Amino acid sequence: MSGEWDGQKYYSPAEWMKGEWNIFFFYELMKLGENACLKFCLDNGLLAKWYECPVCGERMKLVDRDGTKVGKVWSCRKRGVNAHQIKRAVRKGFRTAI
Repeated sequence: MSGEWDGQKYYSPAEWMKGEWNIFFFYELMKLGENACLKFCLDNGLLAKWYECPVCGERMKLVDRDGTKVGKVWSCRKRGVNAHQIKRAVRKGFRTAI
């Protein structure tokens, strides 16, 4: 169970593509860290892959954020005429049923 994403070691896509999600898989995924868990959720539709900014309509960026449980937030920050800074929790829109 190894791979590379964002400079971090993570689960093997070949394993989860087979549908072999069992308690041992999730235990190993948890040991690989937050980035691996986040990537797994994004890749499998448990979390949104992107959000549209409600102010400007552009895609928001996934950025690190201290002080949150997950450590990442969706963010859109613009300066100038249409200045705004919008943040949205990664967990917003979490799907419990696929």
